[in-house]
Amino acid sequence: MQHQIISLLKKSLQKLELENTQIPDIFLETPENTDHGDFSCNIAMQLVKILKKNPRQIATEILENIPENSVIAKSEIAGPGFLNFFVSSSVYNEQLQKISELGENFGKNEVLKNQKFLAEHTDPNLFKEVHVGHVMTNTIGESLYRIAKFSGAETKNVTFQGDVGMHIAKALWGIQNIGEDLPLEKTAYEKQKFLGKCYVFGEKNYSAEDTPSEQNKAKQEIITINKNIYIWNRYKNSENSENTHNLEISEEVKKLGEMYEMGCKWSLEYLETIYSLVGSKFDHYFLESSTFTDGQRIVEENTGNSGKKVFVTSENSDAVIFEGENYGFHTRVFINSEGLPTYEAKDIGLFHAKWKKYNPDISLTVTGGDQDVYFKTVREAAGLINPEWKAKTVHVAHGTLKLTTGKMSSRTGKIVRAQDWIDSAREHLEEKMQSRVENGNIEKSEISDIAKKIAIGAIKYAII
Repeated sequence: MQHQIISLLKKSLQKLELENTQIPDIFLETPENTDHGDFSCNIAMQLVKILKKNPRQIATEILENIPENSVIAKSEIAGPGFLNFFVSSSVYNEQLQKISELGENFGKNEVLKNQKFLAEHTDPNLFKEVHVGHVMTNTIGESLYRIAKFSGAETKNVTFQGDVGMHIAKALWGIQNIGEDLPLEKTAYEKQKFLGKCYVFGEKNYSAEDTPSEQNKAKQEIITINKNIYIWNRYKNSENSENTHNLEISEEVKKLGEMYEMGCKWSLEYLETIYSLVGSKFDHYFLESSTFTDGQRIVEENTGNSGKKVFVTSENSDAVIFEGENYGFHTRVFINSEGLPTYEAKDIGLFHAKWKKYNPDISLTVTGGDQDVYFKTVREAAGLINPEWKAKTVHVAHGTLKLTTGKMSSRTGKIVRAQDWIDSAREHLEEKMQSRVENGNIEKSEISDIAKKIAIGAIKYAII
């Protein structure tokens, strides 16, 4: 319906002696008050400077030039020049008839036929709890993936999970120092809560300012753990590689590696329960531990202080940076002064891994809006390495779900857990459904399952 109305508006505008380049994009909105119609448009006000006329006069001319049609039952001008449209009931009846006839195939098309479409979303970090923000990213990413699939694309659904980095080091330090027994016999949910608690404890001590000497000790220990986790993963990757480098590691690193593998196993098991709960099935799980080596190698191969190299070595340290200011972005570090790859380098490794495994025509990445500038910068650097990586990558940055007290933070533990959110909605629905059990409309044994499905559906609908 929207496309039909927009098409009618474009035909009308062509009669106002406007060139195609002068016609702005036309958007329709749904008025909150149905008295103002099914759709509203402010195109008349956008044309004031071009046509040099009163917006209401422009609105009148637009309506007068709309071709006869069966879509619009009534149109009116409101306020300074808004156009309100009331859709004919026959159009709704036709659409409902189509939906009834086609069922689940309603809307299916071939817009993306023969296109390889790769969707990456959710992207949780191991050792940290999954919160409502992840549900938002998952819902949007999953929806876009399914739309692409419904549009005839050859689709793959993937996620990128953070299993190396400072957050891991802080959580492992927390496990070692929090003074609590490991929840070996607990549920996956309780194990993940424990890991999240250890992460918050490690972050607090890493960032502490009131006790400089203790803070310095904790910080240095966490930095060492971080280095050792990279050593462990390089050792593990070399063991699994045909090109074994015969790396040797200390007993300290081996012991840390065992704890790390235990935590990764707990996290991955818990994440599967969340994916199952929200209805996501991934074709592949990319891990940072599998991309950082190639990412660092690619960055190093494209580093130099002369010529057309993408990265340069910082004058103030041995860090490898991308001078984003030259491209309208910010400078970012890709390999830090310790010689370790940052998130940016791991993302370069991810670009490489995606194209090696899938070679997509369209590569979609969905993140929160706070990652927008970061991703644009990394995408720019990636495009200088391989132009296809930039040209075929689409980034969708969405808004933020906030607490009434402000933004959530995994670092402080101020979050709403995804499972708690869903359980709360389910429990509320179960209470509401008790009357139906008493009336014999629903079996008591069915309540929990029905309430869970409604809760998840309602949450997803609210997000979309």
